Amino acid sequence: MIKKTEIQVFFASMAFLFLETAVFHVLLFTRSHLEANLVISYALLGLGIGSLVTFFLKDRGSLHFPAVVGFFVLSITLVFINVTRFPGLVHLSPFMILPFAVGNIIITQAFRRGNTNRIYFSNLLGAFAGIIFSVAFIPTLKTENAVLLCIGVLCLLGLLFSQGVPYGRTIRSLSLLFLIVSLGTMGLNLRWHFLDLEVITRSAGSVGSTKDVFQLQTAGRPFFLSRDSLVARISLLKAESDHQAVGYDGTVNSSYHVVCFDGSANDVVENTAPIMYRNDPRIPFMYFENGRQVRLFSQPPRVFIIGTSAQGIVKSIKFLTGDDSLIQGVEINPAIVKLMENQLFEPSAEAYRNVDVEIMDGRAFLKHSGARYDLITLMNTYITENIGYFGEPDFIHTTEAFGEYLDHLKEGGFLLLEERDVDRLSRFAIYRLLHNLLTVLKDRGAAEPEKHFFIYNVNPDKKKPRGGWYTFIVVKKTPITPEERNYFLRWIDARRNIEYILKQETDVDMDFTYQHHTQLEYLHGVKNGTDYSRFIQAPDRDSFWGEEVRLTPTTDDNPYIFDIARDRRDVRALVRKVGIVCGVLVFFAAAILFRTGGKRAVLPSIPFLFYFTALGLGYFIIEIMLMKFYQSYTGSPTYSLIFVLGGLFLSSGLGSYFSRRYSPWKIILSFIGILVFSLYHMYGNRHLLDAVRAPVLLENILVAVTIFPLGFCMGIPFPLGIETVKKSFSERQVPVFISVNALVSAFGIPFGLYLSVSLGFLRTAMIGVGFYAFAMGLYWLISRRGARGPVLRWS
Repeated sequence: MIKKTEIQVFFASMAFLFLETAVFHVLLFTRSHLEANLVISYALLGLGIGSLVTFFLKDRGSLHFPAVVGFFVLSITLVFINVTRFPGLVHLSPFMILPFAVGNIIITQAFRRGNTNRIYFSNLLGAFAGIIFSVAFIPTLKTENAVLLCIGVLCLLGLLFSQGVPYGRTIRSLSLLFLIVSLGTMGLNLRWHFLDLEVITRSAGSVGSTKDVFQLQTAGRPFFLSRDSLVARISLLKAESDHQAVGYDGTVNSSYHVVCFDGSANDVVENTAPIMYRNDPRIPFMYFENGRQVRLFSQPPRVFIIGTSAQGIVKSIKFLTGDDSLIQGVEINPAIVKLMENQLFEPSAEAYRNVDVEIMDGRAFLKHSGARYDLITLMNTYITENIGYFGEPDFIHTTEAFGEYLDHLKEGGFLLLEERDVDRLSRFAIYRLLHNLLTVLKDRGAAEPEKHFFIYNVNPDKKKPRGGWYTFIVVKKTPITPEERNYFLRWIDARRNIEYILKQETDVDMDFTYQHHTQLEYLHGVKNGTDYSRFIQAPDRDSFWGEEVRLTPTTDDNPYIFDIARDRRDVRALVRKVGIVCGVLVFFAAAILFRTGGKRAVLPSIPFLFYFTALGLGYFIIEIMLMKFYQSYTGSPTYSLIFVLGGLFLSSGLGSYFSRRYSPWKIILSFIGILVFSLYHMYGNRHLLDAVRAPVLLENILVAVTIFPLGFCMGIPFPLGIETVKKSFSERQVPVFISVNALVSAFGIPFGLYLSVSLGFLRTAMIGVGFYAFAMGLYWLISRRGARGPVLRWS
C-alpha cells in the first residue's frame, strides 16, 4: 500500500528535477552554458544542507509537510527572482541553493523513518516524473509559465495534506490562495506575456554575459514573441531596415525579424524572395554578374542542410537548386520549425514551403539514411554563441562526424562550414576544426589533403574590422580541380566587384551586398601568406600556435572542440570553488557525526563516510557519461532526457524497490552488475546500435532497454547502505550520511566535467566504475564487521 510519505517524496523529487531544468534554461538565456551547468551542483548542495538541517530537527520535532511546502514555494519564487532580476549574482548564491535545501527536509525525514528502499524508489520515480513534466510543459507553456504551474501543484499538495496539522485552517486558506494566484497568473501571462523572460529579465551586465536580446531591445527593437524548447529559447524582435526588400509575392517592405537563440542574435527573417540571395556571400557556388547567373554545379545539386535554423540559408539554397525537392534539412530545435511553419511562414516569404525539414540531430539522420548529396552545409549548428564558447560536447564536428559526412557525399561533393571568428578562442577553435578535416582526409587516403580546401572570410560590416568576421571552409571529397579553382578565383573577383566597384548601386541586382568585405584565406595553388595557408601546410599543426594552445583533433570520445587552453583555467577554477564549499560542508557533517557519537564513533564511521562518498561520485559520473555517450544516438534532447536519464532514474528506482529484503550478497551482486554493465556500455552497446541501425524511436527504446540492467543495479547500493547505517548505528545519523552523499555528488558535477574534458568519456567512465569498485570493497569491510554484531549504538 502506498504511504502518505512516499507520495510526498514523489512530488518533492518531481519538483526538484523540474526546477533544475527550468533554472538551467533561464541561465542559458541570461548567463552562459558553464554557469547553467552548475545548477545541478546547486541542487545537490541544497540537498546536503537540507539533510543536515533535518538532523537537528530530532530534538525539536519534525516540520509538517504543508509548512515545508510553503517554504519551498517561497524559495522557488526567490530563486526565480534571482536568475531573472539579478542574474549577475547567481554563482553560489544562497537563493539558488535554498529551494533544494528546504525541499530535501521532506525526503530526508522520510528516509530516516520509512523503509529506505521504498522511499528511494519514490524519490527516483518522482525524478522521472520531473523529466516528463519538463518535457511536457516547458515547450508548450514556456519556462516561466511551467514554473507557475509547478508552484500551483505544490500549493495543491499543501492543501490536500493540511488535515490534522497545527493551524490547518490557516494553511488551507493560504494554500488555496496561492494556488489561485499561481494558476491565475499563469493564465494571464499566457495571454498578455507580461512575465515573459524577454520582458522581466535583466542582463547580467558583465563582459561576455550581456546577451543580444537585451541590447537589441535597448536599441528600440521591440520584443515580438518567443517559444521555448529543451534545446534553446527562441526570441523574436521586430526591426526596420534601411532599405526596402522585394517580397516573394512582389510586395515591397522594410520590416524584418531578428531571431535570438537563448538571448543571442543568430538569424534574420525577412520577406524576401530567393532571387534576392543570388549573390549570397555564404554560398560560393553561385554569383550574378553582367546580367547572367554563374554556378559551379553543372546540374541542380542535391543539398543536405544541417541546422536549417530560422531563415538561415534555406532561401539561398532554394535559388541554388531551383528545385525544392532536392533540399533535405534537419533542425534539432522543434520550436524553430513550428515558428517557421506558422507565425514566421509569411514573414519569411514561405521559406520552409516544400522543404523537407526533420526535427532531429544531423548525425542521427544520416545514420539512418542512404542518400548521397552534392553539398552538405553546416551553419547555425551551435546552441552557444560560437564554436569557441564553453558548451555541450560537440559531436557535429568530430573526426568521426566528418567521416560520416564524406560517406554521404557524391564523388565530387562538397562540405560547406561557417564559423564566427569573433575572438581569440573562437579563432583557435576554427583551426582545430580545420585540423579535424585535414586528419579525416589523410586517414581516408588523400595523398594531398591541402588540395581539398577553399577558405575565405566575410566581414558583413566594413565599419567593424574586428568582431564581425565569418570564416567559411569549403571542403571537397576529392581534390579541387583546376577548373574549380579557376571558378573560385572568379567568384572572389566577382565579390570584389560587388563590394567595391559597384558599391553605389542599390537595385535588386546587387542584393545590397556592397557593405560586405570578402577576403581569400586559402586556395591551393594561390600564394597569399595567410595564417590559414601556413597552418594547412605546416608539418606540425598540433603546436602551430604554441604549446599553450591545444589543436589536436577531437573525437566522439573527447568532443570538446572549445577546449583550447592547455591549462583549462576556467574549469579548474570552477572545480576548486565548488570543491572548497563542498569540502567545508562535508567536514562540518563529519564533525557533527563524531561529536554526537563521541570518540567511539570515529573509526566505525569512516568506512561509511567513504562508502557514501564513493557512491555519490560514481553515480553522477556514470550518469553524465551515459548522457554524453548516447547524445548523438538519441536524435534530440527530449529523447535524451526521457530514454537515457529518465530510463536510468526509473530502473534505479525499480532496483531499489525490488531489493527491499536486506542481504549482503545482494548488494555485492549489484556492484558486480554495475561493473559488468558499465563496461558493456563503454565498449559494446554503441557497436550494437551501429550494427542494428533501427529507426530513431526504436533505437532510443533499445538504449533505454540496455540501460535498464545497469540502472537497476545502481539503485541498490545506496538504500541498502542506509539500511545498514540504521542497523549498525541508529536512525538519527541517517541525515548526515545522506548529506555527505549529496555534497560529494555536488562536487562530482564539475569534477566529472573536468575529467571528461581532460581524459575523454571512456577514461572518465572508468574512474566512475572505479569509485563503485572502491565502494564494493568498503561494503565488504563493513559487512564483515557487521557480522560480529552492531558496530555502535548512539544514544
